[in-house]
Amino acid sequence: MASKTSQNVAKIGKIELPISPVASPYIPSNGGNFVDHGDILKTLAIAVRDNLPILLMGESGTGKTSAIRYLAAETKNALRRINLNGGTTADELVGRLLINDKGTYWVDGVLTEAMRKGEWIVLDEINAALPEVLFVLQSVMDDDG
Repeated sequence: MASKTSQNVAKIGKIELPISPVASPYIPSNGGNFVDHGDILKTLAIAVRDNLPILLMGESGTGKTSAIRYLAAETKNALRRINLNGGTTADELVGRLLINDKGTYWVDGVLTEAMRKGEWIVLDEINAALPEVLFVLQSVMDDDG
């Protein structure tokens, strides 16, 4: 699907995406043998190039997560995946204050950490998320950032 035109660029169709120079344990080591039906990689590449949030909808097993994992592997971007459910809290995404014998301290949630590091994040089963989680996500994906 993607062919690297240089060490610094991955080409998806005619869309060029930069190869991330940042090392991370969350970079997929292998994107797999993704078969692109319907030019989904090109659509994703345009959204990545233009820094747009992406919402993929469809039946289980149709390749939504696989497409993103493949693109992350090709561009060497770290990818974090969270399976949302009724037990996932906003604190897990954003972070929380904790306390120890020295006082209180902040611990970033996975979404905050990913955003700070420029990592990609996949939120699976968003339809199962609690309203408080959706509120956090809406504010993050709003067009004013």
